[in-house]
Amino acid sequence: MSEENMMTEENKKTIISFIAGLLVGGLLVFIFSEPPADAVKQSADGSESAVEVSNDQKGADENNKVTASGDVTKPTVPAEVVISDQGAISVADQSAGDTVSLDSVEFPAKAGWIGVRDYENGQMSGLLGVARFNTDEGLLPDSVRLLRATEAGQTYAVVFYSDNGDKTFSLATDGQFSGVMETFEAQ
Repeated sequence: MSEENMMTEENKKTIISFIAGLLVGGLLVFIFSEPPADAVKQSADGSESAVEVSNDQKGADENNKVTASGDVTKPTVPAEVVISDQGAISVADQSAGDTVSLDSVEFPAKAGWIGVRDYENGQMSGLLGVARFNTDEGLLPDSVRLLRATEAGQTYAVVFYSDNGDKTFSLATDGQFSGVMETFEAQ
């Protein structure tokens, strides 16, 4: 009888160890798993739109996740940001320099950023500079000051980014609007 009790005790310890291992493993998977590839933002009116940035974006934050299609998605978008692809930008070819002039802008949200990025072979890469816009504050930029000047003969893209509400640009928290882009060539 004491052998049966010992066997039962060993079985209990084995089962408890197995369950503890499953719990620890599940916790690790939860902590280190990626968010869904189609990270979607739902706005107050119930419509949805995706927040994306280019896969080859230089200096992209390590929190960005690469989807199967090669897009990089931001893990979170603040609830107060309503993202729409209804914006428009018009930029003419212009002289190389440290400022990009915008011909006309139709903002896709009340607040966000206009960014200038390198554009080569149909792909966006490095971010040269951003300018904040906020329609409620009357902040409507007609140019973007750059940290690195454009070079003659190169093509650049002008895009919109959301703002997470802190009025500080961050690739980790301010996602690029999909579908709204204009290119120009520096001369």
